[in-house]
Amino acid sequence: MVSIKKINLLYLTTDSKIGGAENIILSLIRGLDQTKYSISLCSLLGPGPLIEEAKKSGIEAVSLRMRSRFDFFSLVKIFPYLRRKRIDLLHTHLYHINLLGCFIKRWKKIPLFIYTAHSLPPGKISPLQVVNNFIIRRDNDKIIAVSFAVKDNLVRFAKVGKKKIHVIYDGIDLKKFIHFEKKPFKLSAPLIGTIANLRPVKGLEYFLIAAGLVLRKIPQAKFFIAGRGSLRKKLEELTKGLKISDKVVFLGFIDDVPKFL
Repeated sequence: MVSIKKINLLYLTTDSKIGGAENIILSLIRGLDQTKYSISLCSLLGPGPLIEEAKKSGIEAVSLRMRSRFDFFSLVKIFPYLRRKRIDLLHTHLYHINLLGCFIKRWKKIPLFIYTAHSLPPGKISPLQVVNNFIIRRDNDKIIAVSFAVKDNLVRFAKVGKKKIHVIYDGIDLKKFIHFEKKPFKLSAPLIGTIANLRPVKGLEYFLIAAGLVLRKIPQAKFFIAGRGSLRKKLEELTKGLKISDKVVFLGFIDDVPKFL
């Protein structure tokens, strides 16, 4: 019987807390055929739930335990980790880590280097994003955009060739929702919720402004925000300014999304 050589795939990401990008990484890990791929995952920050969930799927997952994105002393730990690895495919998520991925590709002479662009830049482009735009034009072999809006942004502002970018929408494991037990109950008021990291790019201030408009017509409505992040205090202050703080509940991080929905 002929044995098929596995493709050595390394996912490289910044954080090991679980947000949108990290959920996509977990979906990829769980969905890929592990008889064809030898999968590894490395995150800079952590340890955190991303690493633990990846290990449950039977893959090698490590964190460099950086205390911040500028903890360069901890960053050097990636070199002994990678020295022993042979990598056929390097897949980076989020632009911070793609800068490091560029160096790793050249050092390890990796044949295929893929970058996933998960979002549009919030407002003014940072110097790091300018550098990353240069890298994705020159070094990344393929780019995955999670929407056509993201692709159009890369073409217009990063000057990336259209043929290099492939739009692949984020997937959802529907089994979690199909098999969730629904308990019938009567709503006394409309319940509106959202799940997101509390960061500027998520635009949660617009959710709260819209909540204020809805409450003028449906005063009994209630709003729920699930997630954590640096903007929580500002968002709570905004609810006070809009005089809707008694109608908005901040739930913090939740790990059971089907139950929340």
